[in-house]
Amino acid sequence: MPDFPVGERVTEAQMVAPFGKGRHPNAEDLERAAQLAGKDSQQVSGLGAP
Repeated sequence: MPDFPVGERVTEAQMVAPFGKGRHPNAEDLERAAQLAGKDSQQVSGLGAP
């Protein structure tokens, strides 16, 4: 199941994240949730192997 609703428009920020920065399309939301949970925000939003 994708992390985004099927059929919704993709924002410019969501396209730049994986293709321009190597980050998850919803990186900002994931990082915010990780910070609130006391986790490493950069670790949850990166793509690929560390």
